[in-house]
Amino acid sequence: MSDPSNPSHEECRCPRDRLIRLHVQNDPLSPNDAVTPPRFAKGATAAPELRRRLRVTFGVDPPALEEGLREAEILVVAHVDGRDLRRARRA
Repeated sequence: MSDPSNPSHEECRCPRDRLIRLHVQNDPLSPNDAVTPPRFAKGATAAPELRRRLRVTFGVDPPALEEGLREAEILVVAHVDGRDLRRARRA
């Protein structure tokens, strides 16, 4: 029988098992290459253990940013108008 004051890894959802929410917001007008799902997948092959822990969303417009920011813990962004961030924060 296990001790409830000391749960084993199998008995609890430890932080290292929790999904990390990452949102990638691209600028469709940028002359630079965007971080697209295929490019992200290719780069993530270098860190498969980390990739398994990520829940990644992608966007290119203000509504996508607003949606992504609702749960994002990490934001990768090409360019964001500060007004979009203020609007998303209030939502």
